[in-house]
Amino acid sequence: MDGKYVEESDKVTDVEINKNAKSADAEESLSFELDKTELIIYYQNLNRIRINYYELDLEVLFSRSPFIKQEANSFSYVNPNFTTLLTTNRISSQQKIKEPIPEDLQKKNLLIQISCEN
Repeated sequence: MDGKYVEESDKVTDVEINKNAKSADAEESLSFELDKTELIIYYQNLNRIRINYYELDLEVLFSRSPFIKQEANSFSYVNPNFTTLLTTNRISSQQKIKEPIPEDLQKKNLLIQISCEN
């Protein structure tokens, strides 16, 4: 097949495209990136975003468990050193927030957990 011929069953109708677009607009999304001393958070359709900061002592942590990836979920059993709760507008297009890392934590080894609360 040379790519020019499309089977009738493979054609996507305008109705399907609109349905998919509406479905995508209703989806919640959350992602972030770290830029030096601030978090750049991208979100869609969220009411609140919680940021938990866990201070890590890497020397102790590595001596106890040298393969942290296998036990990354165990941090949920420890209280964060600091928490920020952001209230957002539930908007169906992707939004961006820049949130500075607290100054007293900026030079620490951290695990940062970002989650949504709706």
